[in-house]
This record gives sequence, C-alpha cells and structure tokens, in this order.
Amino acid sequence: MQKDSMFSIKDFSKLTGIKETSLRYYDELGLFVPAVRSASGYRYYSPFQLISINSIKLLQDLDIPIKEISKIERSRTPDSMLRLLTKKSAELSSQLSELEATFAVVRTLRRMISIGLYLKSEEIDVKYLEELPLTMGPRNTFDADADFYAAFIAYCEHAQESGTDLRLPIGGYWDSWNNFVERPNQPTRFFSIDPNGNQIRSSGCYLTGYTHGYYGETGDLTERMSKHMADNDLTVRGGVYCAYLLDEISLQNPDDYLLQVSAELVI
Repeated sequence: MQKDSMFSIKDFSKLTGIKETSLRYYDELGLFVPAVRSASGYRYYSPFQLISINSIKLLQDLDIPIKEISKIERSRTPDSMLRLLTKKSAELSSQLSELEATFAVVRTLRRMISIGLYLKSEEIDVKYLEELPLTMGPRNTFDADADFYAAFIAYCEHAQESGTDLRLPIGGYWDSWNNFVERPNQPTRFFSIDPNGNQIRSSGCYLTGYTHGYYGETGDLTERMSKHMADNDLTVRGGVYCAYLLDEISLQNPDDYLLQVSAELVI
C-alpha cells in the first residue's frame, strides 16, 4: 500500500479519537500495530485499520481492561465473542434498569422542587393539578400505642420487600377529609410518588394547602383549610394527599420542609 494512502499516528488519532500515547501502548503490547513502520520509526496506519480498531474500542467501552483485551484479540472467534457479548448484554441490561430507576427519581425530585420553590407556606388556594402516578402501600393500623413513625417504618419495610424505590418521595393518603381533620398524623396509607406506579391521583381541581415542618407535622393547616372551605362554600370528595415538595433532598433544616395537602373538589 502506498505511503500517501496511509495515516500518520497523529492523523489516525484525530480520526479515531484514540490518544497517540494509547496507540503507542497498543503497539508495544502487540495489540494493535501500525500497518507500516518507516525506516526512521514513524508509524503509519491503513484506511482499513480505521475499522479494525473498533473491536478494541468496543471492548474498552464494555469496561474490559486493556491487557484482557489483548488476550481476547489473540484468540478471538465467533463463539468466544458471542459468549462475551451475551454476558455483557446481561450486565448492560441490569445497568440500564438501574439508570432508568435513578433517572425516574431525579425527574420526580426536580418536579417537586420546582413546584415548591415558588410557593408560600401560608398559601391556601384552588389549583388544577395534573394526574400523579403513585405506588400505594398497605393500609396502616394505628392502635393505642402506635404513632406516625411506627407506621412509616412499617411502610418502608414493605417498600423494600415489594421493590418500591425508597429514593422516591413518600407521602400520606387519607380516605376522607374528615379522617384527615380528625387524625392528621395517621394516614390511611403511605405512598411513593412513582412514575411507574400502578395507581393515580387523578387530574382535577384541588383545594391545596401548604405548611412547613418535619414529617407528620401539619400545625394548624387543617383548621386553615377547613375555614377556607367554609368561607368559599367548597366541598371536597374522595381522599386527601399529603406530599413534601421540599424535603431532605433540598433542605438541611427539617423545620423548613414544605408539605402540600391536596383534596379534590366537587365542581
């Protein structure tokens, strides 16, 4: 092959994105040698090598150490590559599932924080809320000695057993407004705000209220929301949802956590 159809190591490096130092190291290992070496020691690569280098690049992308790649390249066969790629395919599938789960958490938290940043804690209003996918936990049981935290711990244990991602925001659900007013620290169920959840808080017009405080603390929010309902002749239906828009992910002081309470209105 004519020298003028070859690539210098510098040009080959630019075309492939592989550093010159790496190309020299590959040559020393005998992993990937230049097509021609001049009398003065300069390395030249053929156009075909622009393609053949891809096998090494692929194996590197699969996190295989370079010395192991050298062994693979010396004894590569269709059968051996099929076994290797089958194994790596399973690993990548697992990694992809983990990345998708983490992305779902990040996307959900971004949404919650974006909403919470511009709200005032004393605000009570009627808002149109979009549907919200949820994963509901089992019904809580509160006996004389049980409190919010005992039920919360039980939910976390159930979530771990059922595969619910505990990195997702957790909220509380009451099956009626009266139950929420009477027992604001005893949700009927806990839920995770889960993009892949099998239940939905339906879209619609909701009475919404907000307050600052740690988990299980609602302060005088029930009284303020009840007064707003009476003053404006509003009636709620269905359940009540409590979710923290700002929590330990975005705040250091638990007293600053921002709780949103929403109850769908009869229109």
